[in-house]
Amino acid sequence: MIGTDVVVPLDEIIGIREEKTFKHRTVVGGQRFLIIRTSDGEMGIVVHDIAGWLAAIEQAVPHPLSAH
Repeated sequence: MIGTDVVVPLDEIIGIREEKTFKHRTVVGGQRFLIIRTSDGEMGIVVHDIAGWLAAIEQAVPHPLSAH
């Protein structure tokens, strides 16, 4: 949903990656999805500065992350 806050506790994140598609959907304008994986599944979100988000999450999560 557009404009909805998403809260994922850092200790629940087990993997992150960047993808062109998510669940057979693409983003207009060449943007990519930030995929966040937890033990409950995956969510794909579109954010500005995806590289910044990836770096920030990797640094903040208290355990090693999987890229897949």
